[in-house]
Amino acid sequence: MKKIIKTVLSAAVACIAALAMSICVSAEVKDIELSTTRATMCPAWGQSVTYTVSDFNIANFTENTEVIIEYETEGGAMPDNGYNPAELIFQNYSIEPQIWCQVTPYEYDETSAKFAYADMVKAYVDLGGKEDLSDVNNVCIGATFVGVKATKVTITNVDVPEVTTTTTAATEAVTEAATEAATEAKTTAATTAAPSAEEESGGVPIVLIVVITVVVAVAVVVTLIVLKNRKRFY
Repeated sequence: MKKIIKTVLSAAVACIAALAMSICVSAEVKDIELSTTRATMCPAWGQSVTYTVSDFNIANFTENTEVIIEYETEGGAMPDNGYNPAELIFQNYSIEPQIWCQVTPYEYDETSAKFAYADMVKAYVDLGGKEDLSDVNNVCIGATFVGVKATKVTITNVDVPEVTTTTTAATEAVTEAATEAATEAKTTAATTAAPSAEEESGGVPIVLIVVITVVVAVAVVVTLIVLKNRKRFY
């Protein structure tokens, strides 16, 4: 009986180890593009489009991040004072006084403007915001002295976490443990086929299904052993 219990515990440990081995978190730096379907031609000092924290995670910005705005100006005009047509706005309405931070592009022309991460941080911190920008509620694309409509918004060098899974080793460990438990109990149990290549791409949910299946199988084996031992006493 001790040997059987030991085998069952080994199966449980294998389940946990399999789940741990199956998850791998990595990060990839890439550019993302925000939707401009809501953008409108706003008047001077208005906002063409507003993004909330649900549209993107500002915490994933890196030191090399730039926000690149492509736009159309009302009537194709440029401000007659040589000022940039569009501006980036960080809004924090969760504190008092609220923050309305206007960021100036380091480069711009008639159709686009580029904003550097260092300039974003400096402008925001100068108004009392956090240096990591974590308390920003809204990001707006606004106009200055002429009307502007945002046509494309790109955020470069964003650190996006990616979760990948490897289920082959996990499945082998779980299957081996389940087979050993069934052999020790001298009981025939249903076996679970290893997931196919298509199933492996499913990631963590498939691993959880395998783990749950094995745990149920082990429980059935233990139940059968107990019932068999009881019969011996009658």
